[in-house]
Amino acid sequence: MLKFVKTLVMAGLILLAFTAAYGQSASKAIRPYKISNYGRQFIVKSTKNIQHIMIWTTDGHRVVEQKDINSKEAKVEIPVYRKAYFILIYMADGKSYSEKIGVNTN
Repeated sequence: MLKFVKTLVMAGLILLAFTAAYGQSASKAIRPYKISNYGRQFIVKSTKNIQHIMIWTTDGHRVVEQKDINSKEAKVEIPVYRKAYFILIYMADGKSYSEKIGVNTN
């Protein structure tokens, strides 16, 4: 029962993050960052300082959380393999962005 509640809370947080991110911006073209990946290593490059990054699997398990980054570039190694993930990026100016990202297997 506790695991179900925990999963439900995480799903709610993900939904809240997507709602907040899409409420701030109606267009993907104005995102101040770019994500590239090499297998399970993701690199986030931004025009603004990145404060915090969180990554979830598509089934709701948080697999990465990096705090106090304070840089325009962050490298993230994901410890588990999935075909897709959700990423939430908090910028130093207080804005947050989220999206679903896939894994390149090349």
